Amino acid sequence: MSRQALFRRAFSLVAVSLATGVWFVPGGLGDQVTQINPPAEGGGHISYAFTFGPDGKIYLGTIGGNDRAKLLVWDPANPERGIIDLGEPTDTETYIWEVTVGKDGRIYGCTYPQAKLVVCDPATGEIADLGRMDPAEKYNRHVAVGTNGWIYNGIGVNRGQIVAYNPATGEKRGIVREQDRPKAYTGDVYEGADGHAYGSLAGKCYRLVDGQGMEINKEQMPERRRTPLADGRVLTEAQITDSVHQRCGYKLVEPHSGQAFEGEFGFKGAGIGVFVLGEGPDNVVYGSTILPMEIFTYDPATEQLTYHGHLGSGELYSIINRHGTVYGLSYPGAAVWQIDATKPWSPGTAPDSNPRMLRKKYAVGVGHLRPRAAILGPDDMVYIGSSAGYGTSGGAVAVWNPEANAIVKNYREHFENSGVACLAYDPASGLVFGGSNGIFIIDPEHEKVLEHVDMPTPVAMCVVAGRLYCVAETELRVFDIERGEVVHTGPLPAKAVPISLSFHTDGFIYGLSSTAIYGVDPSSFEVRTVAQLPVSARCGWVVNDTGIYFGAGTHVWRYRLADAEFEDLGEAAVTANLYGAIVGPDADGQNTMLYFLFKTGKGFFLVQVKPEQAPVSPKNSVQPGG
Repeated sequence: MSRQALFRRAFSLVAVSLATGVWFVPGGLGDQVTQINPPAEGGGHISYAFTFGPDGKIYLGTIGGNDRAKLLVWDPANPERGIIDLGEPTDTETYIWEVTVGKDGRIYGCTYPQAKLVVCDPATGEIADLGRMDPAEKYNRHVAVGTNGWIYNGIGVNRGQIVAYNPATGEKRGIVREQDRPKAYTGDVYEGADGHAYGSLAGKCYRLVDGQGMEINKEQMPERRRTPLADGRVLTEAQITDSVHQRCGYKLVEPHSGQAFEGEFGFKGAGIGVFVLGEGPDNVVYGSTILPMEIFTYDPATEQLTYHGHLGSGELYSIINRHGTVYGLSYPGAAVWQIDATKPWSPGTAPDSNPRMLRKKYAVGVGHLRPRAAILGPDDMVYIGSSAGYGTSGGAVAVWNPEANAIVKNYREHFENSGVACLAYDPASGLVFGGSNGIFIIDPEHEKVLEHVDMPTPVAMCVVAGRLYCVAETELRVFDIERGEVVHTGPLPAKAVPISLSFHTDGFIYGLSSTAIYGVDPSSFEVRTVAQLPVSARCGWVVNDTGIYFGAGTHVWRYRLADAEFEDLGEAAVTANLYGAIVGPDADGQNTMLYFLFKTGKGFFLVQVKPEQAPVSPKNSVQPGG
């Protein structure tokens, strides 16, 4: 069966839930598939990092959000015990990015936000914090072990470095001299197929031996080490083949003959967190989830919430409707997409792609990492306000001409110490306003920033009848554009949600807080609570004659002003994102299994796949665990 035919093949996703958190999911072509879910009390932790320890158990490092990162373990020989929480190796870190097994048999992990190295001893269960690998950087992003036991750490992002750590003595040393450390880079390290550790930083490559870095050519960098299956095949590819129908494919290769074996299996995902909403033509609501970027729409005419598909590993930060054409700007790097919910899903850069990437990552200009705001300004130009890229300060405001697909201006120098939080345009004066260290005013005609106004930086703003309405934290301020001064200051009912303030056709301004929808009367500046939310709002914001729309968790909600009623419109995108795939042992300790690590908006899960066996021959038969 061809690869294309295989990946198109549909399978039922019927699953049986067990008290242990294990699901059995049909696979394909003889595969046996088991899904392992963490316990409900896992609290939504996700994981990028997993590896097999010397004891044959899977060790995972988690990302805990506002909580602290944890180390977890799951034993294929005792699956009924479920995923076990080993605890927090440190009281400062929220992310464990990668984990690896040292020559001493211990599990090492690299962290954020203090760029630490943590360790777990499978023999005793002891976990420990080995300290910062860099005194100033936040990211210890990659970790690898060398032939003689040294642990190598990839450090960034402001000043890149590779740090060698000796677990026997606690010594650590930088591979790159301090004066030569590049800005806006992160060191990468990995374990090569030849057993050595290798690293790269700012275009330079290193073989890492005994705590030292020997510079080599890129062509001398070997492939990454891969653990083979017991029959000799190696896992070379793994990817989600159908996000909407929750299918994942993989490829195994027999290294001697080069023969490829392809498989596919189903998984049972969950909702992904809703991150942004925006209005398209005909009152259709467009939206994006966060990590990964799944695109969805809600059509009030048909009352259909539709999940369209996967667009990348980040999220849209802003959505704008320009004369019936919808544009989305994504993290990282403020990539610009043209999206049409009425056309088939086929992302790419070709003219007939949908969504079509019009400007690639970082092509908007310096200072654009998170494109928090996009508005239609003078001459139908799109104004894009962003926070800065890694390793740089501040943010920027770019002016994009969609007809020419050209950046005609990028205001950078005025925002080097602060990012841009929101934007608004006043057609009467022709001025563009934004939130950044107070509010700033751009004169597009003369292409210059006129001034900054000292006030708390707004997270949302809109212009009504010559006045700029700004909300910051729990405060409303009204700036009179002609007079150039603040004419009103007053409280909000709760903390304002970013980019969630709009003038409605009924003559009122509506805003969103985490707990309520509030209204502002432009004639008196009076603020009143319109409705208390039944859930905690995560994001806004669309206001039109069909309702007020916002995101809460993985769901889209609507409030009907006329009926004073809330509606849960459902989960925006039920799927998962693949974060890793490795070969590992079965219950008997034999390397016959594939393990896949997935993430949803509610946490992570593992899928164990026993692939169909390959025909055995002297060339592709190796010792189990080899």
